[in-house]
Amino acid sequence: MHLFGGSYSFRLMRGANALSAHAFGCAVDFDPARNGFGDPKPNFAAVPQVLRAFEEEGWTWGGNWKTRDGMHWQAARV
Repeated sequence: MHLFGGSYSFRLMRGANALSAHAFGCAVDFDPARNGFGDPKPNFAAVPQVLRAFEEEGWTWGGNWKTRDGMHWQAARV
């Protein structure tokens, strides 16, 4: 992984009045150039071993959400 897109950012979720997982320091964004917000085929989808490794440790991947956020991983539900 060569590109880090960010982690702690005290802000609201996009389009909401609640704090984002980034505001609590429990979310990270990886490689936003190839895993962009809304991208229907984020790069991580091509690497099932990475998805499985994170998910087995309890992380949630934004690439599985209705509005995909392929760069986003979070370690807690907010």
